Amino acid sequence: MDYKKTLNLPQTRFSMKAGLPQKEPLWLEKWKKSDLYKNILHEREKNGADSYTLHDGPPYANGNIHMGHALNKVLKDIVVKYQTMKGLKAKYIPGWDCHGLPIEHQVMQKLRKKKQTKTPLEVRALCREYAQNFVTKQTEEFKRLGIWACWDTPYLTMDYSYEANIIRLFGDLVERGYVGRGVKPVHWCAQCETALAEAEIEYDTHVSSSVYVRLKCSEGWAEKIGSNLSGGASLIIWTTTPWTLPSNMAVAVHPKLDYVLVEAGGETFFVAKDLLLKVISVVLAKDIDDISESDYKVLSEIKGSQLEGIRYEPLFDEYKKDKDEASSDTKDFSVILADFVTAEDGTGCVHIAPGHGEEDFHVAQSYGLGLRMFVDGRGKYMNGAPDFLVGKFIFKSNEPIIEYLETNEFLLKKEEISHSYPHCWRCHKVTFLRATEQWFINVDHNNLRERVLEIMDDVKWVPEWGFTRLSEMVKNRPHWCISRQRAWGVPIPVFYCRSCSHTVLDVSLIREVAEKIDNKGCDVWYSDTVNELCSLSKCEKCGEENFDKETDILDVWFDSGASHYALLKKSIDLNFPAQLYLEGSDQHRGWFQSSFLLSVAGSDVKPFEEVLTHGFVVDGQGHKMSKSVGNVVSPQKLIQAYGADLVRLFVASSDYADDIKISDDIMRQKVDAYRKIRNTCRFLLGNTFDFCPEKDEVAYKELTSIDRWALSKLQILIERSTYYYENHLFHKFYQEIYHFCTTEMSSFYFDILKDRLYTATPKSIERLSSQTVMKEILITLTRLMAPIFVFTSEDIWENMPDSWKPKSFVHEESWPIKNDQFIDASLEKEWEKIHEVRDQALKIIEKLRADKVIGSSLEALLTLHLPESFFDLFSEYSDNLAMIFIVSEVKIVKDTELKIVATKINGSKCVRCWIYSPSVGENLEHIELCDKCSTVMGELL
Repeated sequence: MDYKKTLNLPQTRFSMKAGLPQKEPLWLEKWKKSDLYKNILHEREKNGADSYTLHDGPPYANGNIHMGHALNKVLKDIVVKYQTMKGLKAKYIPGWDCHGLPIEHQVMQKLRKKKQTKTPLEVRALCREYAQNFVTKQTEEFKRLGIWACWDTPYLTMDYSYEANIIRLFGDLVERGYVGRGVKPVHWCAQCETALAEAEIEYDTHVSSSVYVRLKCSEGWAEKIGSNLSGGASLIIWTTTPWTLPSNMAVAVHPKLDYVLVEAGGETFFVAKDLLLKVISVVLAKDIDDISESDYKVLSEIKGSQLEGIRYEPLFDEYKKDKDEASSDTKDFSVILADFVTAEDGTGCVHIAPGHGEEDFHVAQSYGLGLRMFVDGRGKYMNGAPDFLVGKFIFKSNEPIIEYLETNEFLLKKEEISHSYPHCWRCHKVTFLRATEQWFINVDHNNLRERVLEIMDDVKWVPEWGFTRLSEMVKNRPHWCISRQRAWGVPIPVFYCRSCSHTVLDVSLIREVAEKIDNKGCDVWYSDTVNELCSLSKCEKCGEENFDKETDILDVWFDSGASHYALLKKSIDLNFPAQLYLEGSDQHRGWFQSSFLLSVAGSDVKPFEEVLTHGFVVDGQGHKMSKSVGNVVSPQKLIQAYGADLVRLFVASSDYADDIKISDDIMRQKVDAYRKIRNTCRFLLGNTFDFCPEKDEVAYKELTSIDRWALSKLQILIERSTYYYENHLFHKFYQEIYHFCTTEMSSFYFDILKDRLYTATPKSIERLSSQTVMKEILITLTRLMAPIFVFTSEDIWENMPDSWKPKSFVHEESWPIKNDQFIDASLEKEWEKIHEVRDQALKIIEKLRADKVIGSSLEALLTLHLPESFFDLFSEYSDNLAMIFIVSEVKIVKDTELKIVATKINGSKCVRCWIYSPSVGENLEHIELCDKCSTVMGELL
């Protein structure tokens, strides 16, 4: 007789080979045909469910998605799907940032020489087309990752209604007194030819020319410090930006620092006392260690405040006439006082160029100094600068300036230094500070800065250090420069009288413009006349009727930062404040900050309840991905090779609080982990194929001990999983479910069950008991994994018997709820003891196998010498010990300590269950079977 046919072998269509790259598109098509996400939202709406709003920070509509996009969108999708399964109406509106320089730059590059002939309107039309193209492309790429969203109704910052709401928010800020215009040094990118906000600056290593320069003090310097010394003296300055020397207007010292007048190497000069030896080493060209007291002489020691007013000769001949013709009370080319001066670097005498430094500008204003700023938007010197520099690019001017200083005996020392320097976040070129007339939001008006910091304390930050990082940025940030000198964006709705240049910043007119934009978009600013745009007719200052429109556009961070106003506050389906903002750590200086500033300034409330910050995806060595380096890993290739669920597993299993490494080896590890989890589900499916809950389900009290243990463990899994999802600790959930599947289920529970599942009668109470619990485990496990394994969970769900599931898709199901009645702590402790002994026994059995004493564990006889505390417990399970230890027989002996002895068993092998038993051959009808299998056959036949 073929006894194999009498076994209950697993049956399932759920294959071990996942084939995700081929199968996943089929599920996308099924979701699309059933309109799954929209139907779930409709069901929640019908049931009066509460809303949950994860507000999407808009990615830039430029290029295909990269791993950073995948990380961000998968994390968001996990949250949305989890909240949806909890029964909430988690309506997720995707967004795109569509304005700004990167898109305009791409369009201009394609136009090449034709760009000179294009009007702003034509450029804007091409930019709109370009942005829309990548919105469409990125939408499809996000969908392929299994992301759910209202893809048909995204928010785009270039939508007419969105643009109009940006203008309306701008008007609100004007009404509240936050907006103003003025000359101020701002970060400037010569490549992009526009001002930049702090959020658009990134710091990278840069090599700069550093110079020590002597400035000759004018006559009368000795009288200023109350000295009767005669002869000349110098102020020695140090700078890493020689190109700013043509804009020098003063030298700053700290009023409370100690300074000395020193004679060394034929030079007489002022220097901070704490930097004396360092500067002498420069003057004498000697190492500090080689300097002795005989090398210099301190002539006088004074406070910095006593140096105030000492005048010096300009470096460049072009400016000497300005100094000579200036009034006697001017502070130009003189020593001034500033608290920001330190004695940590340089000389203690700081070169002040008000046109190229934030602190320089403010201290210069307090002294009424002039503003020399001879650099245009392309970074080139204009007329007014020294003749030999006009037309030269500033960063290529250091050498000619240093040569000039050396020729005219101003230079003491030059060297190259490597240091952190600001770069443009778009083109990655070095930026510089340039004083220009710009529009600003005053972050100190109405105590905005303090109010933001106070309200931030009422937000949950994940990780917690996000609060510290953003609060420090807010504390130290300058006023927000919101104007940009480009064409593709939202225009600043301001008018200028053509006759008297009066600035018209009027709230009612701004709102009129917003209405026009709501209907026709921002292009009307460029196509319509002033009279067509609004009711402005006469200048209130001079009475003239002709006006010009502002040509600057708003910072794109204003665009995206206004999303709470343009979307959340305008929608009845979304919450304001949103429950969650979730973005990369770079958004502390970007979207998180701009959103918070605009929300508090415009509405006096926070825009979000919680912020989750993640790191960046880097290569396997921890390096930033770069096309030029060739270490870029694209999500498209990963999906093609492994499937989207593996990309999602990579995201979910990573601790996003830090940067996340990715490589082929890492992905192979994820594949192995996925395979083990999939195999667990396949085992559950295969061994419950014939289980009908209506007929076969076993009541809890009748379940076997091992099954009640498994059910108790399942409740713990539900509890922990819910906590991890609720707190966005997805990598902890992964670790928990991986341990559950591989250690608690596959290596222990399933190992023990196999004998009863395969060899018992199909409807035996033991087998049905296990199937009852396995069905619960499978349904629960599939739902717990669904927010991460979005396609695999559907595949598992589809392969379950229809009678098990009221819903067609697992994502329609509710989140599992822990059943406290199934938690049995004392039972778990019992099985912990059994597990402990079992682990030791398996090691001993494995050694027998390695030594070729036995071939399989079923050839072993175990004798367990047990102390009393273990003996009583094991006695209760005596009938099941062979099954638990996967051997043919277990004997237990009471002893003083635990001792395990394994030997080869005597007896014949049962051809049906493969155990070795002396009962094999006793039943003449089934001579090849053991007594247990003979009994089963009697029931089957």
